[in-house]
Amino acid sequence: MVPGTSWKKNNANQPNARFIVLDPNGEYSRAFSGEDTTLKAQIFKVDPGMGEFPLHVPIWFWNSAEWCSFTQASMKTQKPLLIQALRNVRDGETEPSANQSTEIRRYLRTLIITLRMEKNSGSPWAPFPKPKSFLDKIEKWRVTIEPWLNSLEGDEQSALSEFCSMIEELCIPRRERYAHTCVFG
Repeated sequence: MVPGTSWKKNNANQPNARFIVLDPNGEYSRAFSGEDTTLKAQIFKVDPGMGEFPLHVPIWFWNSAEWCSFTQASMKTQKPLLIQALRNVRDGETEPSANQSTEIRRYLRTLIITLRMEKNSGSPWAPFPKPKSFLDKIEKWRVTIEPWLNSLEGDEQSALSEFCSMIEELCIPRRERYAHTCVFG
């Protein structure tokens, strides 16, 4: 509940109080549906019913983090998809574009999310075999990404090349440590 109160007196010494209740599950709307005429609630919903108003939230109203919080988007799947959808709408795209650059960006966002999860779980520094599994994972990423370098140009090619170099820097010391167990593709 987010209160926004104004205690100006209007007629008959009644306070002019206003509250905004964010109710994503629809549980509180029943509290205002009774016959109590002292409460003058306006209920806004995405799918309004009788006596309710349509909810229209402009996309610019919140940033991506606020939209993810409001929609309670899960980190692994829903958040990246929601952020991509917000980008598409802000760019005026009603249908996602299916070009290689977009696919590469989507793949790289997935890698970044995975890297954050690996870092937060401590896998790269945990006891064996977790660091070896991390090495195998980033090696596969590099092998997947490198062929794309020839199909890109300009800043995209430079950024992806730099990312491949960063992966290689992560791999070098790990390869030496696990040289007897590594098989590279």
